[in-house]
Order: sequence, then structure tokens, then C-alpha cells
Amino acid sequence: MPEATNKWIEAVAKMIKLTQSGDLQWKVEPPPDEAKKQPDDRIEAVFSTDYLEKKLRIYKRTFKAYYPTVDIGVLLRGTSLEPYWDTEVLLEFLGPRNVVLWAFPKVDPLKDLLASVQYQVAGVTDFLGAILGEDPSQQS
Repeated sequence: MPEATNKWIEAVAKMIKLTQSGDLQWKVEPPPDEAKKQPDDRIEAVFSTDYLEKKLRIYKRTFKAYYPTVDIGVLLRGTSLEPYWDTEVLLEFLGPRNVVLWAFPKVDPLKDLLASVQYQVAGVTDFLGAILGEDPSQQS
């Protein structure tokens, strides 16, 4: 399976490069209701793009997870579940009416792709150029 994992990492790395070069353009869209699996789930900004005749959507989901705790009285009281907050970045293929057809495997570069998308959509490069008085034709 490591070979398959490497392909997903390479694919996400390629999308990062395309996003940073401006060849892959993303836009903001409303958070999908179906992404909230539990009432406590939080969805940050959602971004989508069309590339190679596929619609892709990326976003970060923060959710409450639980891990078991054991104390001295475990024999009497049993195991309890302690809540904690966790996050995941999801990259999905969408079909008609934005139905999720498939989600990319959870690989580390997804976080970097989301950061690149946010940087692009926020217009950070243009802002920095404008505030620093740089010539837009000289920006990379």
C-alpha cells in the first residue's frame, strides 16, 4: 500500500504547485450540510475547483472525538469516554448537485494544499504587493 500512498501524496503535491502557480483556480462556496456528521462538527471555509473535467472540494472539519479513560475504579464503574477536539482536511470529488462521489485518502499534504488554496483565494500575493507598493508585473 505504500506505493498507492505515494501516488496520492504526489497528486496532492502537484495540485499544490498548480494552485501556487495560478493554473488551478479555487473559489469559496458555502459549507455543505452533509459534511457535518455530528451536531458539534465545525466546517471552516469551503473551496472548490474544476480540473480535468472533475469538480473538487476541499475544507477542514473540526469535530469532537472520544478516547477511553480508565481509572482505579474501572472494575466498579467501567470505562468512560473523554472528549477532545480533532481536525481533518477533506478533499472530495463531487458529482451532480455537489454529491460526494469519493474522498481522497487522508495524506499529510492535504493540509498544505488547503493552506495554498486559502492563500490564493484570499489574494494574499496581491495584497502584499499593494501594501508594499510593488509593481504587480514584478510579483511571482
